[in-house]
Amino acid sequence: MQATLPRVRRSPRVRADVLLVATLFLFPTFVGLIVFHWLPLAAAVQNSLLRFSPLNPSAATFVGLSNYANLLENERFIRATVNSLIYIGGKLALQIPLGLGIALLLNRSLPGTRIVRGAVFAALVASEAVVALIWNILYTPDNGLFNAFLGAVGIPGQPFLTSVAQALPSVLVMIVWKDIGFTTLILLAGLQTIPHEYQEAAEIDGAGAWARLVHITLPLLRRMLLLATFMATISGSRIFIPIALMTDGGPEDATINAVYFMYEQAFKFQRMGDASAVAMLVILLLVAITLVQARLLRTDHEY
Repeated sequence: MQATLPRVRRSPRVRADVLLVATLFLFPTFVGLIVFHWLPLAAAVQNSLLRFSPLNPSAATFVGLSNYANLLENERFIRATVNSLIYIGGKLALQIPLGLGIALLLNRSLPGTRIVRGAVFAALVASEAVVALIWNILYTPDNGLFNAFLGAVGIPGQPFLTSVAQALPSVLVMIVWKDIGFTTLILLAGLQTIPHEYQEAAEIDGAGAWARLVHITLPLLRRMLLLATFMATISGSRIFIPIALMTDGGPEDATINAVYFMYEQAFKFQRMGDASAVAMLVILLLVAITLVQARLLRTDHEY
């Protein structure tokens, strides 16, 4: 017969004290969520139904869903939304596989691992504005470093940020370089939680490196991959500083995204209602994308 431990019974007084302590510890968090998240969200929902200028908020007029209808008919907003999806898709297609590859290399005891780790994480902690300005100089068509490298191997100079076709990929490459350290950090933490015995047992059974990656590493890393995917999606949807400093949304709206379009509506054109409606649509888009990602990456024992 299997012995069972006696159940500890707590008195109502003890349970009340525990509940009080837990409430006191959680109260500041709840206050922060209400003040900095829920109240601004409620204000944005309200503002999205109004038409007013931030310079004269007292003259606001209720327009219902008119702001949303106007946005769905606005070609620049459609272009900005499509570009936002391209930024998100590009980050996922580039950042997740590259971050996983770097994490797999850093997880092994190879010469120079510490140097590579420091170089990858250095970009993560650097200021986004500083990185954008540096890459703007590197992309200079006349005397930029990238065109100097291309000229050294016999490739003609490229316009990069001044080209309608190349501007968005150029901004995307900079963003992936800047954020790849965060993805690597998440996946590296997940790799270090996988017991080495699993890999050793599979290697003894004759499984190659690719088979171990597909059948052992990736399934056990799925939760961290889901987290890295969520974070890359969110960061890809709120790109602003690189666009503002490098291209100003151009050329010909080639790099504009929903966040930059929202900034224009609010602070350039003084259309706070339209800007709030853009914010609501971006939130709904993010919710839809993350729900699809969660379903695609879930396991039979999750969710």
